[in-house]
Amino acid sequence: MTIGLFVLTAAARAYFTDQFGAVIDVDMIRNVFETDAAESRDLLSVRLGIRIAFFGVIPLLAVCRLVVNFIALLVTPHRVSSAETPAGAIKALVASHLEGEIK
Repeated sequence: MTIGLFVLTAAARAYFTDQFGAVIDVDMIRNVFETDAAESRDLLSVRLGIRIAFFGVIPLLAVCRLVVNFIALLVTPHRVSSAETPAGAIKALVASHLEGEIK
């Protein structure tokens, strides 16, 4: 719930920053709570709704569809083999190259 509110707020903040060049700071947050209904209606637009839908609602729906098995993550430690990391892949390439020169 908190993450959802954060994502939707971030989408709205990004719209106002892009559209009006407004920097969201403590004074802007205070102004949000002091704004009346008429001022709020002037700021609402279709573009704002579309922006919140694409950058807020759709990502939230995608995250909500994720199924994470937290018990399995806690019980089964995941060990990354050295070949799965970029450094491990480079080591394997260098080692195979050196073996070719030694033989």
